Amino acid sequence: MHGPYTAGDLQSFLADGHISMHDEFRHGRDGTPFVLSDALCWYYDDEEGESHGAFFLEQLSEWLAHGYFDSALPVRRGEGGRVVTLAHALRLDGLGLH
Repeated sequence: MHGPYTAGDLQSFLADGHISMHDEFRHGRDGTPFVLSDALCWYYDDEEGESHGAFFLEQLSEWLAHGYFDSALPVRRGEGGRVVTLAHALRLDGLGLH
């Protein structure tokens, strides 16, 4: 598959089974490799320190709307990403708070 593709395109390809969460892709002109789960998926640690994921941010937003999470929940994009609050991640992604 040749791009460029948006994050929405990749999510559609994933939902249709054309690609896997662990497929490696190349990014930009220099061809920097990345794994889809690190680019699109988010993780959180529960109160016991156990990591959970990978989830699309839309799923975390739905759980927040239903009261399962607080907007201050620490989340990170990819397993090794920078930790931000769920509220911050939703603002960055343009989803906002419900």
